[in-house]
Amino acid sequence: MSEFIGESGLLSISSNPHDVEQLLTSLEDLLAKSCLDDMSAFHLRCAVVEVINNCIQHAYSNKSGQPIRISYQLDQDRVQIVVSDKGQAFQEPKEISEADPMSESGRGLQIIRAWVTKLSFERRDEWNVCELEQQVPQ
Repeated sequence: MSEFIGESGLLSISSNPHDVEQLLTSLEDLLAKSCLDDMSAFHLRCAVVEVINNCIQHAYSNKSGQPIRISYQLDQDRVQIVVSDKGQAFQEPKEISEADPMSESGRGLQIIRAWVTKLSFERRDEWNVCELEQQVPQ
């Protein structure tokens, strides 16, 4: 069992691509401490990055310098990561089947849902809150 089970913390970045690049190292270090296998950790990492990029693009309209918080909890059977931003309120997009199949965008949420065990969104105290969870494969 990992000595890091039960570890939790908070990371903060701003809405610019350089901060996202720096976060990747912290995120990879964090997931290496978890009980997730390599593929589950990779899927969660990709999902988190997609959520953060969506915060920047959609919530903040690509305006840099805006706050993004990433909290995490490492447990024996799962890893939970919560990404929060104070941007425009999240609007559930139309289903991909309704979207233009040739569009270069609009599939991020579908990809995120496919790569994590649980996904939820809510607006809480003027923050968009996206909770991602990846369970340890049995």
